[in-house]
Amino acid sequence: MAMILQLKIRDIHIFPEWGHDLIKLGSVVYEKKDVFRSILVGVAPFFVGLMVLWWFYGLGLYQNSSVLQFLGMNYIVFVISTTMFSSKQDLVDILYLIPIIAVVMGCFYIFQIDSSFVIKLIQLEAVRQFLYAIRTYIAIAIGIHAIIILFSTIILSFHTQS
Repeated sequence: MAMILQLKIRDIHIFPEWGHDLIKLGSVVYEKKDVFRSILVGVAPFFVGLMVLWWFYGLGLYQNSSVLQFLGMNYIVFVISTTMFSSKQDLVDILYLIPIIAVVMGCFYIFQIDSSFVIKLIQLEAVRQFLYAIRTYIAIAIGIHAIIILFSTIILSFHTQS
């Protein structure tokens, strides 16, 4: 997203970096020009991740799949779900959205703007399918993460006992 918005990229880390108590999954260091573009770069992984998961759902890769395809899809969903969230610095930039959202909501309230279009939008079948697909894949990702945490906890408890 930084390249698309024509921001100078200083450094890219694609592969995970192991720290003391954490794993840094990747990062992009870019030259910040303004808050708007920083927010777009910060939220891009989340929305691109959602779109890719929706695309996978549309392809129907879980229906009638082989065991190998099932395991491969679970791995891909795991990778996407662990890399689609913003960094701490991106979240700081997103805080600038709070006053903007408050002003927009205030305008809706003060000027008595009809907001029933939001309810009509949610009732659209395409939006319902999108939300169902995302819910399905996020549930799969949460399950995979829970299994990894469970096994890690068990292994660490055995390791600390010995």
